[in-house]
Amino acid sequence: MVQSLNGLAWWAVMCFVLLAGIELDLKHAWEHRRESSTAAGLALGVPLLTGSVVAAVLALFPGWIGPQAHTWQFIVGVGMACAVTALPILVLFLEKLGCCPPPPPPSWLRGWTTSPSGVCSR
Repeated sequence: MVQSLNGLAWWAVMCFVLLAGIELDLKHAWEHRRESSTAAGLALGVPLLTGSVVAAVLALFPGWIGPQAHTWQFIVGVGMACAVTALPILVLFLEKLGCCPPPPPPSWLRGWTTSPSGVCSR
C-alpha cells in the first residue's frame, strides 16, 4: 500500500512540475536573466541555508538522526528538503488566481529609520 501511495505521490509531483514548466515564459526569463538568476538563486539558497541551520541545531538533540546516518547527511538532507519546497510555485498560482493581496505601497516604508542597534523607529 505504501509503495502505491509513493507512486501516486511521484506522479502528482511530476504533474505539478509540468504545470510549473508550462507557466514559465523562457523568452521573458532570458530577457530579464539577471533578475531571474538572482531570484532563482535566492529561492534555492535561502531555504537551503535556513534549513541547514535548523537541522544543525536539531542535530544537537538525540532522536533526530538515524543510527547509521552521519550528521552532515542529516544537515544536507533537511536543507535540501527545505530548498525544494513548492511554496514559490504555490504563490505564483495564487497570484494568477487573484488570491494574494496586493503588495504594500512603497510609501509605507518612507519615514522609517534604523538605529545602529537595528531597531526601527519612526
